[in-house]
Amino acid sequence: MAELPEFIAAIDQGTTSTRCMIFDHDGAEVAQVYVGDPTAAGEPPNQLKGFQKVTLRPGQTTHLTLHLDQRAFSVWDSAAQSWRTVPGDYHIRVGDSSVNLPLNATVHFRG
Repeated sequence: MAELPEFIAAIDQGTTSTRCMIFDHDGAEVAQVYVGDPTAAGEPPNQLKGFQKVTLRPGQTTHLTLHLDQRAFSVWDSAAQSWRTVPGDYHIRVGDSSVNLPLNATVHFRG
């Protein structure tokens, strides 16, 4: 299997997010990273591959970095009994839930 570089999803809470939350008390948010495999992989369109909970005080912002390793871009090959990465476009989506993913990027793997 060809090696994929480690992919880093960076989230700037309060700056690049399309949603602004203002708390008058301490609050928590969970940043979630979903990966959509190429169609040829036969996998669901959005798979949760990373998440991190952050607690913020009123007016506070923070930066989060979530690392996705090669397994995040791999599917199980039953015949070979091993993980493999399918060539094609992988869609990275970031947000606070599976229905609110305002940040996105595409990573292409040649194989």
